[in-house]
Amino acid sequence: MYPSARAAALATLLMLVLAGCGGPPQPNGLSGPSGWPDLLGHTAADETGAPAAPSLAPTVSPPVEPGFDYADSSEVCRRFLAALYSADTTRDRGPGDAYARASRYVTGAMAGQSAAAEHDGRWATWVDHGARLETQLTAYVDGEQMPDSTVAVYRAYRVTVTPVGADGWRGWSERSLIYCTLHRDDGGWRVAGYDLYPVRP
Repeated sequence: MYPSARAAALATLLMLVLAGCGGPPQPNGLSGPSGWPDLLGHTAADETGAPAAPSLAPTVSPPVEPGFDYADSSEVCRRFLAALYSADTTRDRGPGDAYARASRYVTGAMAGQSAAAEHDGRWATWVDHGARLETQLTAYVDGEQMPDSTVAVYRAYRVTVTPVGADGWRGWSERSLIYCTLHRDDGGWRVAGYDLYPVRP
């Protein structure tokens, strides 16, 4: 997020915390601003507004989505987020399967961090209800977005995620604004990292 917009978002989050109305509590105790996957590669902003340094991880060759053209950075970001929040207990062996699908759109460094996605305290609850994540994405344009360069661009989406059970159960809906940082290589654009900010309904 860019300086003034980031400051505004952090100020809003601080007011929610102080007012005690930052949304329903998450019983799983997961870290991360929204309670949703705090995977490596997501860098939450600190009190100064500067993103925290991402953890180092080995670089691997990321998988490729067959037939997909990586020339459209916006579409790469959209597909990455849609896959990241695509957990489905009726077909997935565990929470890491969604990140494995998302890794088709990331850099080698991010693909090497997949082990962090294998742990999610909510998974057992979702399994009990036969749940899947219902995800909605809407493109977002930041008025202060940094200009594109030949090697790096920034794209953002509003994301709403709700776990929905086959038995009619519905978990809390989480709403976030997520910024993708994309780097270009010989194969096109790939997500190199992302910043997640909770937003009010």
